[in-house]
Amino acid sequence: MNNFDNDALFSINYPITATLTGESNTVIELSSDADLQTAITNCLENDEAMEDAEENADTLEIILVDGVFKVESFISASVNTANDYADYTIDFANDLSCTAENTVNTTISDIEGTYTVASELEVFLNLTFTGNASFELLNNTWEVTSFSQSSISLQSSTNSAITLVLTQI
Repeated sequence: MNNFDNDALFSINYPITATLTGESNTVIELSSDADLQTAITNCLENDEAMEDAEENADTLEIILVDGVFKVESFISASVNTANDYADYTIDFANDLSCTAENTVNTTISDIEGTYTVASELEVFLNLTFTGNASFELLNNTWEVTSFSQSSISLQSSTNSAITLVLTQI
């Protein structure tokens, strides 16, 4: 549709279908002007939420790279196993690698890993460690439920009962 005046009016012959692009490419049926207006409003709200999540993801990456963290809490099956990580710090690098270092016994090898920060409507932190069974338990795509300069709270994207809190030292 091209070359229409700014004050041109159109009539829509309902019902119509629309495809909402994104992860699921959802097809919706619209049966009235009110349905169409609601769908447009929802899309605009989602766009705003996605922009906010992208900004938050960028901020989180800066916080991760600028700090060194420890596991404050790791709850799985209602058990907090943070003590398994008490001797370690986690350092996130600009190249998307991370290193867990034992600060009590320096003869223990560092544990290498990778991370990514992604955003959709929420912010996600993906952690992947290798070579240590305890740290491999942290391998997950975590939804970031809150964060600040000093603390990052995470919840498993597949099991909401599993949570992880990292604090900056």
